[in-house]
Amino acid sequence: MALTEPRLYDPMTGLASTALFKDRLEMALARARRHSCSAALMLIDLGYDTLADSGYGRDEVNRVHAEIAKRLKQSLRTTDTIGRISQEHLGVLLEDMLVPGNVVVVAEKLIGQLQLPVALAGSQTELKVSIGVALYPQCASTIESLFQRAMVSLNAAKKRRGNAYEIYEGGDNAARRA
Repeated sequence: MALTEPRLYDPMTGLASTALFKDRLEMALARARRHSCSAALMLIDLGYDTLADSGYGRDEVNRVHAEIAKRLKQSLRTTDTIGRISQEHLGVLLEDMLVPGNVVVVAEKLIGQLQLPVALAGSQTELKVSIGVALYPQCASTIESLFQRAMVSLNAAKKRRGNAYEIYEGGDNAARRA
């Protein structure tokens, strides 16, 4: 691999890099257009800022990242893509959503797995999971609009103080789902 190529996987978690995630999202939307099916973009916030505010160091937060990545990999299909979108956010791409309502089942499953306590510095720490969801083609037709609408949903879920998800359903607001 050339030094100028972006890394394909996050070295800490083994999750897809932002560049790889966006590439897979682009390909998934092309397949969904061609086969007239849906895809879903989930943005996940685990409340890492509260860990930093609680005095945990970078090593402890990195261990949490690795544990969460492991849980996500165990909870999703091998055809789904999980990526590290930013320091605070993870992304999940669900392809072949033949029944768009299945995204509710996946969101509830992920919250159940991710809200379980994580061993950190000799104690059990609970994370506040927030998930924002946007569906293609129901609420967005481009990658940019899909990310934007998933972020609107994520912000709505975060306002509920964690362990919640929101699915974008139009307008400037997301619809509350759990």
